[in-house]
Amino acid sequence: MRDRQAPRQYWLQGELGRVLVRHGGLLLGRSTDCDIVLADARVSRHQALVRPVDDGVELLVLGRAPVRVNDAAVQAVATLRDGDALAICGRTFRVVSTAASRVAPAECVWGVEPGAGALYRITESPFTVGGDERDDLHVPSWPPATLTLTVVQRALVMETGPSGVDCDGPLQAAAVVPVRTGARVRFMERELRLVSVSVGDEAATAPEPDPALPRRARLEFLPRGGRLTVGYAGWERTLWLADRRCDLVATLLFPPAPYSAGDLIPDEALIPRVWPGGRQGGRVELNTLVFRTRKDLVRADVDGAALLDRYDGGVRFRLADGADVAMVPPG
Repeated sequence: MRDRQAPRQYWLQGELGRVLVRHGGLLLGRSTDCDIVLADARVSRHQALVRPVDDGVELLVLGRAPVRVNDAAVQAVATLRDGDALAICGRTFRVVSTAASRVAPAECVWGVEPGAGALYRITESPFTVGGDERDDLHVPSWPPATLTLTVVQRALVMETGPSGVDCDGPLQAAAVVPVRTGARVRFMERELRLVSVSVGDEAATAPEPDPALPRRARLEFLPRGGRLTVGYAGWERTLWLADRRCDLVATLLFPPAPYSAGDLIPDEALIPRVWPGGRQGGRVELNTLVFRTRKDLVRADVDGAALLDRYDGGVRFRLADGADVAMVPPG
């Protein structure tokens, strides 16, 4: 088992209270659509974004006003940790870290079967399988974190470390793909089986994860990227997407004619929109971009591996029938 620190969550503490830094980040600026509105003519409409990352929170400077962290000027990007002070035009906020909120018990659990008669329950998310002593499941001779397994929306998402992993076909390095119960994963002549079981029923296989799709999608463009909100029947998630990933999602949600949101957009129509001006990537670059965008969605507790569907020479953003799709242009 890896030596883990207890999960943490981060807040931005101001003079009158504190606000939780969620996956979509906290947007600070003069505009009333910001999460924290700074009524100062010197502050840009969208001045800064603070979003969670693995080792703290990341500050993205979006506007022109001076931004300082611990009294040092920041021009573009900085990582903030517990106790750091963020100052914008005389307003100061401090990063505060607390223990993460408890998560409700799952209706089903996932496990790894390395052989007949043995099931290793996925008790942490993410859960790594590899040859390092810090991996959750140790497989001798495998590279560290050969597989990283994350449970989202009752589904299981797998990220590969090295190339050469096979799951319903060969996968490239850093692939982020959906996994269905019973899937067999092969690497270096070893095979594992990934299964879900109902809580309280050691024998019965759990039903397939809920196939519900987003009923709402809203993309807000900002300097350096944008914020995507996906809404389901009773809940929604918001996340930050950096430049190229934002361009990918924008093209999928608002594709060129004759395509509509939710359609499979062929590579030849998608690539020129994501890499304009002759700076085109190829299918390998597009695959990598899809995997990275999926990973951002997974971190926001959304099944990004199923949401971004890559098949038959195209990509689609899966939506429920009649889904409401909206775009907020740059201010």
